[in-house]
Amino acid sequence: MSKKALIIIMSILILVILSVVWFIRTPVVAHNKTIKPPVYIKLTRVTQKPLVQALTAVGSLAAYQSVAISADISGKVKDIFVQPGAHVTKGEKLIQLVDDEYQANLKSDAAQLTLSKIKLKRVTPLLPMGAISKLDYAGLQSTVKEQEAAVEADQALLNKMLLTAPFSGTVAGDPVNLGEHIDAGKSVFTLVNKHELYVSYQLPENNLAQIKLGQQVTITTGALPGRQFKGVVNYISPTINIESRTVIVHANITNTQQQLSPGLFVKVEQVIAQVKQALWVPQSSLVVRNGKYFIYQVVNKRVTLKPVTIGTHDQNRVRIVKGVVRGEQIVTSGFGRLHDGAKIIRSGK
Repeated sequence: MSKKALIIIMSILILVILSVVWFIRTPVVAHNKTIKPPVYIKLTRVTQKPLVQALTAVGSLAAYQSVAISADISGKVKDIFVQPGAHVTKGEKLIQLVDDEYQANLKSDAAQLTLSKIKLKRVTPLLPMGAISKLDYAGLQSTVKEQEAAVEADQALLNKMLLTAPFSGTVAGDPVNLGEHIDAGKSVFTLVNKHELYVSYQLPENNLAQIKLGQQVTITTGALPGRQFKGVVNYISPTINIESRTVIVHANITNTQQQLSPGLFVKVEQVIAQVKQALWVPQSSLVVRNGKYFIYQVVNKRVTLKPVTIGTHDQNRVRIVKGVVRGEQIVTSGFGRLHDGAKIIRSGK
């Protein structure tokens, strides 16, 4: 082989080697764009779970029906029918005061009324015959009416000497003794209906627009650990407390077993919003750009940057109001090298 041929062969070999090296070190180009290498990320799916938004407060229980039992007329205790702690029904006897004087007055006035009625009945047939003047007859009628009014007044006073329950409930207070003098207007017992209670509490004025009648309430108390009692909001104060900037709210509480008592301190949770099919993503999946929120959706091993509207935060989750569907696959980590349309390789769970 001639020297000239050897030089030509060596030159060709050098060109081939340089071409191979250039090809290995240069990325593949398609349509004048460099294809970036795959990015390793972690994925998850959009989940669907109910959303419950609630406000919390502390409050106190009170009874709708609670009244001090007192005597309208002073007197001594003649009979005691119940003791504190007893459950009574409406109209049941509680205390009888000495009423001998009122009994006597009633009997006397009733007897006079009976005689006057008999006299009026006897002279009534004489009126058409002119045997009795109309004036005298009218006087007898007036006497009967006056005596009827006297009997009714006696009966009313007599009734006041017997104290009865104005509604069904539980008797509270100190024991009363036989012969004890009861002053008019002085409380003897307190009657409480524990079946119908309500909780009174205050919520910030900033939540006024979210507070509605009929919303569900759950209360708990340290006096009954592990127990929950349900209720419904039935009153929202029309005014705001200018000092605390709060609004007073009442909710009636079911207490059929009478485990709760008026005055009990309780914790209140009031549900202000419920969404049965709320969509959730991990907080780590959100991408923030220029004050707006995005997520990376994964389809066919490539990512698409999608704008989303977020809602409530719940621990490490965020509710997505708009922009995703249930089961959609999204990126939760590895954003550093991601871009719209990037090919990805999943790592981790």
